[in-house]
Amino acid sequence: MKILYNATFIIFSIFYLPYFLLKGKYHKDLLQRLGIFKKDTFTDIALSKPIWLHAVSVGEMKTAEVLIIKIRGLFPSKRFVISNVTQTGHKIAMSIAKKEDIAIYFPIDLSFVVRRLVKLINPSLFISIETEIWPNLITELAIRNVPIVLMNGRISQSSFRNYLFIKPLISNILKRITLFCMRTEADRERIRNLGAPLDRINVSGDMKFDNILIEDEKEIAKWPPIKNRSSWLPESSKLIIAGSTHHGEDGKILQAYKILKKDYPDITLLIAPRHIERANEISAIVEKRGFNAVKISEVEKRCNDAIEDVAVFYDSNTVFILDSIGHLSSLYNLATVVFMGGSLIPHGGHNFIEPAAYAKPIITGPHVHNFKDVCELFVNNSAIEVVHNVNELTDSFKRLLSDENKRKAMGEKAKKVVFDNIGSTNRNIFLIKQFL
Repeated sequence: MKILYNATFIIFSIFYLPYFLLKGKYHKDLLQRLGIFKKDTFTDIALSKPIWLHAVSVGEMKTAEVLIIKIRGLFPSKRFVISNVTQTGHKIAMSIAKKEDIAIYFPIDLSFVVRRLVKLINPSLFISIETEIWPNLITELAIRNVPIVLMNGRISQSSFRNYLFIKPLISNILKRITLFCMRTEADRERIRNLGAPLDRINVSGDMKFDNILIEDEKEIAKWPPIKNRSSWLPESSKLIIAGSTHHGEDGKILQAYKILKKDYPDITLLIAPRHIERANEISAIVEKRGFNAVKISEVEKRCNDAIEDVAVFYDSNTVFILDSIGHLSSLYNLATVVFMGGSLIPHGGHNFIEPAAYAKPIITGPHVHNFKDVCELFVNNSAIEVVHNVNELTDSFKRLLSDENKRKAMGEKAKKVVFDNIGSTNRNIFLIKQFL
């Protein structure tokens, strides 16, 4: 089975490589994914038997950040090797890692690659945020008796159906995982039905609700677009933020915005794509729709250059585009209404806990299967509006823009949902203390 798995992985990689290169995803650290590192990269940290924490991309890394901070507070001598797959996730990992830690790209799951890397890192504990099941890595860790923890675990209904086709393989791998910290009872049942030992499964809640605890308001206030808000966003303007949008959604949002602009001339739109490399693509769409596209990096530069007439540069026809990482959460605090992307197309939605923590009224599309349980929680508390098309999106915006009391009530309900559900990170740390 291992030989077949490795062969399949190698064949897939060979065919995927040209696509990878054509998409411009090659970078200088890509060799790390093949387990190739500079000499002596891990020599020092391996002696301390670090915690190896894996978080695929931005969302998972933000979830992991609170965990890392809390573990450091309880165990100051602990060091971390933090692995990611995406460049955006890696940038966040680099900002979290202290000088005694190491941030790396996660190796491809070939047995000879992960065997060497596990030996080099010499971890005392491996933590995977959400449901990352890599058979060869898990096998190598288990052989070396390294505790393996799947934390903030979730199994969507669609993933569950797919896993059922390879249940014999998955079941064998799950038996090698030491501890499962699942988000919900439904996640517990799915992982159990796939073969995870029942006595190793715990339901500890969703760690994403704890992300709000790490915001440093003083540091946020120093960021030029926040510190100099009036230079690009007049106090009288109502700001609509379309957060974490994907290809196919921006045009629909702009279509609704163009209609709204006739009745609400004082509104301003800010589009924050899930992948910032789409900023130029979105700029072109904005210009095609008859608006002026301005990137937030340009706003930041003008603020830094102390241009006094910066406000003159922007007008009511401007649509702003966020083209930097790590600032969306702080911008949510300025929003009047938030639309959460990845949901008007069948992508699966994105996390709306951040705007909810700021007591903002939130609109989402119907495609939220990646956050189904969280969305149901908000819907059941009348803390979010779900729309299915551009017309419903426009009508929802109108209701909220024209009714301040409705906005406030909906936002407060959303905030209450968040604060009623914090604490998962502490529960998970209690569960893994035996390994620390």
